[in-house]
Amino acid sequence: METVERKPKKGEEVVVQVEGIDRKGKAVGVTDGHPIVINRGIPGDRVRARVTKRRKGALEGVSLEMLERGPGHVEARCSHHVSCGGCKFQDLSYEVQLELLRGHIEKALTDAAVPFTAVDSVIGCPEPWNYRNKMELSFGGIRWVEPEEPEGVARDFALGFHAPGRFDRVLDVSECHLLFEGGIEIVKTARALGKELQLSAWNPHTHEGCLRHLILRRGVLTDETLVYVVSSLRDDIVDGFLDRLSAAHPEITTLVHGVNAHVADVATS
Repeated sequence: METVERKPKKGEEVVVQVEGIDRKGKAVGVTDGHPIVINRGIPGDRVRARVTKRRKGALEGVSLEMLERGPGHVEARCSHHVSCGGCKFQDLSYEVQLELLRGHIEKALTDAAVPFTAVDSVIGCPEPWNYRNKMELSFGGIRWVEPEEPEGVARDFALGFHAPGRFDRVLDVSECHLLFEGGIEIVKTARALGKELQLSAWNPHTHEGCLRHLILRRGVLTDETLVYVVSSLRDDIVDGFLDRLSAAHPEITTLVHGVNAHVADVATS
């Protein structure tokens, strides 16, 4: 009879053999015979992880280090893919992603006792990059510092996406391969202008700051580009920011300025 090791305690580091991915996108595996769910990993990976929760059904943990990569790994396009969380499977081949999705559909039908003979292969997107025609980004007065950045870097201005699980910290993005072509250039210009004009970014703790949101939308059929900027006030400096942003990008056909002076951090007009 196979001997199962004792169940690891909270805070303990373990080695996880990843066997699958659940419907929430978390890695499912085993450590010393005990089932465990961790935040990152793909089938075939061996990962060093820390146990964060000890439940009756399965352990939960966070990935600390990749020890051995599974066969489905590919090189991620985006340098932010680990910190961002928006493309957490960017380093997993698209073909494997589609097959995992087919497996989830098959399991859902089985669990629901729906009679079926087989689930066909999932039809993939013809172009899985730069397909988002609308994206909302946030200005943040507390920048999320990525692990590889040196100590002492500036962290009082950012334009990007909220770091996973952090409402108050914004990941400053320099690239995004989901946003429509040319969109990231508008983001870079808005960031540079905000810093040059010394416009502050919104801080959700102090409820202070000028710039709050940048929303981009591209018309698929018209090829027109709408930019919607939300600030907490309107004055000459903000107007100057908008004028220079528009002048730098003649492809912007519509520029909208919304003012939100309320505490709630939503992109309202």
